[in-house]
Amino acid sequence: MPGKSLSGSVGLGGLNRAADVMTVQFLLNCVPVSQGGPVKDLAVDGIVGPKTIQAIHQFQKRQLGWSDGRVDPEQSGGTTIVALKKFDPTPDSSIEPTPAPQYPSQPEGKGASSGKSGWSGGKLGGSGGQSGGKLGSGGAGGKFGSSSGPGVKSF
Repeated sequence: MPGKSLSGSVGLGGLNRAADVMTVQFLLNCVPVSQGGPVKDLAVDGIVGPKTIQAIHQFQKRQLGWSDGRVDPEQSGGTTIVALKKFDPTPDSSIEPTPAPQYPSQPEGKGASSGKSGWSGGKLGGSGGQSGGKLGSGGAGGKFGSSSGPGVKSF
């Protein structure tokens, strides 16, 4: 089957295999907020937590008009995964985990990003208009994140 697929269900009562969870997290992050996507990008870490469950509920309510908090594989009649795939900008690529944020050990100013915020793909992106999140600032750190120096966390 071409594109991203699930080997088991993800979410409430799902098998929640790490690779499947990362696929769903990635796809949810591709959905614009106005279409039911998460306000803050989910970590693509393969772990189902309350943010992933909430994002599944929100997407299902907006796109399908109902919500059970679970994404089933297509071969099991999964309408949510079919709807999510419509937002996939890279349908033939594999999913990689989101790296944990790295905080520079250098003093302020060294290694800090100094880019300008700009629009990218309809979302306010990070440095110089590059993608990195919805409302990112000074680098690819997340929708509201900043990578401007030590002690600054991306949420």
